[in-house]
Amino acid sequence: MKRAFDKAFYTELIENSFYYAPPYLPLYGFMQKIKRWPLLNMTIMEWSATDTKEKFLEYINAYYPDQDSNRISEKVNKWIMHQRIFPQ
Repeated sequence: MKRAFDKAFYTELIENSFYYAPPYLPLYGFMQKIKRWPLLNMTIMEWSATDTKEKFLEYINAYYPDQDSNRISEKVNKWIMHQRIFPQ
């Protein structure tokens, strides 16, 4: 996606995604950092591990320093619980 848009529009898109969408982009970016192709998925069991959550907070602080990492982590937890209660 980054290649398809100019820098200003991409930056605005990312910033708005923290407020108007599930925390998909930061979670996907984190998963790409810790996983290798073709195993690009993360299970709920992996996310539930304290080690994974700590690494996620470090990732958010490193790549999105203007965002509140604890709030984003909490949004991920709420999103996961919603997906478990209401599967698609």
